[in-house]
Amino acid sequence: MEEIALTAEGVTVTVAATAMTMGASGSGGTSPCIETHHIATICNDTSTTRGGPWTPRFRKIFARAGMTLDDPANTMPLQGHYGPHPKRYHEIVHEALDDATATCRSVVECRAALTDQLRRLAKQIATPGTELNRLVTQQ
Repeated sequence: MEEIALTAEGVTVTVAATAMTMGASGSGGTSPCIETHHIATICNDTSTTRGGPWTPRFRKIFARAGMTLDDPANTMPLQGHYGPHPKRYHEIVHEALDDATATCRSVVECRAALTDQLRRLAKQIATPGTELNRLVTQQ
């Protein structure tokens, strides 16, 4: 079973009950489990590694929508989550979010565009075999 829905509270991802057998606590990036994944990273404020720093760039995009990176729309549970993520992951996410909000004219319009794009990215990230899923799970 796999279901992804956008609610007022953010992105909801439903996975099969057996997916929870791997654990529900954070792994610190050392082993696969179900962790909270920030689609646009909150962990790359200063490092130039992997094309960063990415977090300040994402903050600017979220500010257009009157949102923060801790908004529930930017988080999702993810089985097999590993970090940090490669440069290619951040490039894809940044381009998608920047493009989605490039022409919006109001905070409300930007929020709708950003949350819609986050929902689309969440679906790709949660789908085994997609480029984004491979980049965050290192599979």
